[in-house]
Amino acid sequence: MSSNHSQPGNSQTILHVVAMEQIIGDYLGYKSQLSAASYIHTYSDATLESYCPDVVDLPAAFIVEEQENDTFIGIHISGDLHRVLESHRDTSGLLKSRVGLDAFLILAEEVSHFHYYLHLLDSHKQISRFDLELQAELDKIVIAAITMTKLFGKPHLVELVEIVFNQSVVHGTVTDYKHVSKIAEKFWKENLSILGPRLIFDRRFRAHIHKVSRIFGPEKRRFLAEKIQAA
Repeated sequence: MSSNHSQPGNSQTILHVVAMEQIIGDYLGYKSQLSAASYIHTYSDATLESYCPDVVDLPAAFIVEEQENDTFIGIHISGDLHRVLESHRDTSGLLKSRVGLDAFLILAEEVSHFHYYLHLLDSHKQISRFDLELQAELDKIVIAAITMTKLFGKPHLVELVEIVFNQSVVHGTVTDYKHVSKIAEKFWKENLSILGPRLIFDRRFRAHIHKVSRIFGPEKRRFLAEKIQAA
């Protein structure tokens, strides 16, 4: 599995990635010897055009090129996104601004793509862009909510769900992002109404998310449509 060199290892971006990986490793049980930090790069438009022209204008993208004897993986982050991620010395400063929070959520999506892809690849399962995006709509909110709890004492989950699904612009044409967002929004809002604003710490919800992260295709969508029963 090949990649390009990452951004400098002591950058704030890489520190964010490492912290995110700790969270999804603990929460979802992903066990990978590889880190997304080693695959992050700001690619030129020409390189993006050669791999996936649809992502040229996106702030970030998970790139996969499967070849006969090797698979190229890269995580592109734009120069603008990188500058925002590097603009604060600590995560709390980044998350206190809306621009910083948006950048953090975008980066969390790419970290989710990387580890969900590797997990399904290890299981020899076919991976669709739709499933990658759908899993990321779950993972990025979990990552942000747990990070918020560690830094500020509260998950701010209601606010995060509002920002992600009602105040953010959907980018890209690689898959049906609007359909992805609709499925994930319904899942989050219905379960928030049942389990409350600390639902990510509820054992039933965590078991549900753990299950979702192991399945794909129609089974994944059907499972997300099932409501978690209140105690």
